[in-house]
Amino acid sequence: QPAKGASQEVKEGDVISMRGRGRMKVEAITGTSRKGRIGVYLKRFM
Repeated sequence: QPAKGASQEVKEGDVISMRGRGRMKVEAITGTSRKGRIGVYLKRFM
């Protein structure tokens, strides 16, 4: 289901599209850094 805004949360297995980068699949969410940023592993579709 397409997102209506940029504030929608993603989970593992979701496919997202990044302008200028293409489509990517969220492989894993690794955790939170000390600054509160969320680490994400992405796999690019070819």
